[in-house]
Amino acid sequence: MLRSLAAAMLFALLGGACASGNTDQASDKIEAAAADANVDPDMDDVEEAVDVPTVDTQAATLTRDLTSLLDGHEYLAGIAIYTAVGAGGNLEDPTVQAAVTALDDNSVALSEAVGSVYGDAGAKQFLSLWRAHIGFFVDYT
Repeated sequence: MLRSLAAAMLFALLGGACASGNTDQASDKIEAAAADANVDPDMDDVEEAVDVPTVDTQAATLTRDLTSLLDGHEYLAGIAIYTAVGAGGNLEDPTVQAAVTALDDNSVALSEAVGSVYGDAGAKQFLSLWRAHIGFFVDYT
């Protein structure tokens, strides 16, 4: 019943969109407005006519990288904890060591991202504090 209702609604929406015969009128209006504004209606010259904004900046790149590293940190921390619990708390287990190493590599990458803004001293301070927070999280778990 629900599928039939959904199909009927979809059909009605598509039918209504296809049935509106205003596409020729809309095209005519666009072409007329473009002619008035001295703009190519096909918009071939849009990049020349408009200053196109960009997000390719150092701040955008840093934001993207930090977001990715922090997302990765969440997963890597979960994997490290899960692996340690699975190994009965044996932090010397090779699998646990590999998970911890991956987590620490992520921490170093995060500190390098912070260092790109605050310099080497800021990166070192961040890494020390970040590693401490990981230890606190392990103690809590």
